[in-house]
Amino acid sequence: MTTRRLAQALTTATLLVLAVAGCQSGGGSATAKAPPPSATTAAAADTVPRPAPVTSMPVTVVTTSSQLLSKKWGPRLDTLSGDGVKACRSIHTQACARAVAAADKAARGVLDDIQITGTTGRYIQARRQAEDMTGAAAAYDQFACASASPKAPDSYCAKYVLNTLPGAVVLKSQLRGDEHQAGLL
Repeated sequence: MTTRRLAQALTTATLLVLAVAGCQSGGGSATAKAPPPSATTAAAADTVPRPAPVTSMPVTVVTTSSQLLSKKWGPRLDTLSGDGVKACRSIHTQACARAVAAADKAARGVLDDIQITGTTGRYIQARRQAEDMTGAAAAYDQFACASASPKAPDSYCAKYVLNTLPGAVVLKSQLRGDEHQAGLL
């Protein structure tokens, strides 16, 4: 055998090996059948993370004047302040304790609405005022200011009442101020 024939034989043998190997791996002829999927392949396909289906479309929130917190809470805060001042002519009464609790509930409602609407960045001053009111109401309760023998001096109890009840008018003003600052009024 000559070198030329040897080279041809090696080339042919190499091509034949490559062709057979290609057919066995599935990349060969068009008539070759694909091997059936194994249970491992099917299980692996089930573990591939898929995006969750979209159940709702994103909503753009447009603030209207009826959605402003000053419009929602303003009248309630006015009523609380007026009624509360009357009830707290004597700070050691149950009527005053109820007025302080009502103002505390309103301040917590404002804080909840700020949180729910995602407007914590808009209502900065109002949030501080509402937090001051809830803190004063908690102190009024903690030091038993409604009782005849409170655990704190009268001057402290009076301060807690002043931070809570007239604080409702200040809270209304802060809500409007924050909305004005944000360009909503």
